[in-house]
Parts: sequence; C-alpha cells; structure tokens
Amino acid sequence: MNLIVKFHRERLINLSILLSPVAVCLIIFPLNGIKQNLILRTDAQVSSLILTFYTTNFVHYTFNHLSSNLFNYTIFGVLSLRIYELLNLNKIYRYSIIAILLLVPFLNSLYSYLFFSLYNIGGSIYGFSAVTSAIMGMYAVGVILTICSDEKDIIFGYLFVLLASFFFFTLTYSSIVYSLFFLVLSLLSFTAIVYRHRKEPPRKFFIALILVAIYLFNLGAIFPKTLVEGGSVTNILGHISGLVLGILIPYMVSLRLKYTIDGLRVRAGTEL
Repeated sequence: MNLIVKFHRERLINLSILLSPVAVCLIIFPLNGIKQNLILRTDAQVSSLILTFYTTNFVHYTFNHLSSNLFNYTIFGVLSLRIYELLNLNKIYRYSIIAILLLVPFLNSLYSYLFFSLYNIGGSIYGFSAVTSAIMGMYAVGVILTICSDEKDIIFGYLFVLLASFFFFTLTYSSIVYSLFFLVLSLLSFTAIVYRHRKEPPRKFFIALILVAIYLFNLGAIFPKTLVEGGSVTNILGHISGLVLGILIPYMVSLRLKYTIDGLRVRAGTEL
C-alpha cells in the first residue's frame, strides 16, 4: 500500500513539474499588455535582457503557435513520463525535466540573440518551441532505453537518435547528399542494435519501432519547410539545439546521479 501511494505521489509531482510551464504560457497568452515587457528584442539594452532571456520563451502571439507547441510538449512529456516510469527511471525523468525547463529557455535565447546580433538581424525572439523540441529529444532517449541493455547498445541508440534527427533536418533545409549521409549512418546504428538482439523475441523491437516512428513523424512539426509565415520567422536554430539538448540532458543527469551507462535501467531500478 505504501509503495502504491509513493508511486502515485511521484507521478503527481512529475506531472506538476511537467505541466507548470503549460499553465504559465496559457496565463501569459491573453495578456497582450505585458507581452512587450517579456519578449527578447535584439535591439534591447543589455540591462533589460536578463529577465527576458527566460520569459520570452513562454510568450506566444497566435493561437496556432501556442496550441502546436503546448500540444506536442504535453503529448511527448506524458509519453516520456510513462516510458521512464516503466523503466524505473522516475528520478532521471524529474531532474531532466527540471534541467530542461531551467537551462533550455536561457540557452536558446542566448545563442539565438548572439546569432541574430552577429548577422544584424533585427526583431523579437519568442516562443516555447525550443523546450518542446527538448522534450521530444528526451522522449527519444526513453524509447532507446526500452531496447538497449548495455553500454554499446546505448551508444548506438544515442547515435541513431541524433543521426536520424539530423537526417530530417538536412532533408528539409540542406542538400540530398548530406541527408543521405545521415540516413545511412542512422540506419547502420539501428542495424547494430537489432543485430545484437537478433535472438530476442521481435515483439520488443516492434513496439520500439512504433515509438520511434511517432518521434520521427513528429519531427516535421519542429522542422517546418516554411520558415517565414505571416511576418514571423521560425527560429530553427532554437529547434535543433533544443532537440539536441533534450537528447543529451538525460544522459548528463544519469551521470550526475552516479548511474553508469552500462546497466543503467537495472541500477536505477534498484536505487530510485
């Protein structure tokens, strides 16, 4: 009974952390009068940048922008929660979410601001897309952990997720040569995982393929073909960097919690 109560309390805490920025975005959305004080502008004085580096990530001006970001964030956040729960990695999930919510908004604003300033691009930088991308990356890591069981597996798994993500990125914005390069490498990485588990029942890989397909299909949401719409420009730099951070942060959290890559799931399950 105590274990059941603890489990539900842990889930409630994780859901509260996950959904708190959703509430913030929804509260800010109708408050047009204060949005100008919350967004990051490339022509702003340095003294006014510190706060807006963070708050600008929660500002949206159109309902489509708001709804698409929050929908993908919530869906992949909840799916990730369930996957990490099944793997007994609740603590890694919680600290990864906290790290994403604290670091990704600030880092996204910082390098976006530096990039825009370097090329004298004026305007405002705002939106929740970088955090949404990071949550999608965290989901992809959870999927990989469902089929990976040792150090080599997880290395190949991380390579597959990163390379497949760069494949979709280059397919949308670069030449076919680069996209084919990343496609071949990502397929080789996944083939290596399958080969190492070739004697196991195929059911696990079938489920994993479905979960991977969900991830790859939704990459189109963060890598849109049209970057300019209605006078607004999609900050694709924030999207790809957020995705990569979301893939790397769970690994960094696992190291901080002193879980080795080798046998991560088993050790986490006995200690959490």
